[in-house]
Amino acid sequence: MVFIAINGLVGLTLAPLAWMATLPVMGYVVGGAMSTGLVARSQQRWGRKTSFQLGLLVALLTALLARWPCTCAASGCWWRAR
Repeated sequence: MVFIAINGLVGLTLAPLAWMATLPVMGYVVGGAMSTGLVARSQQRWGRKTSFQLGLLVALLTALLARWPCTCAASGCWWRAR
């Protein structure tokens, strides 16, 4: 709960428009709501342990995907001339 309140306050100081301050929190809530059905079906089909491990794999792959632009910006990308 504290994280959500702090996120909104920090967002209010960083966001160019006030309505954008809580967009990250909205992303957490909407993402959680949208994935509930998918998680329930995967747990029903493969069990909790396998479903949890699948979720870990998806989290790892998306973290690596999110890291790629940062690495690319820091070291130069293979498709750009150096």
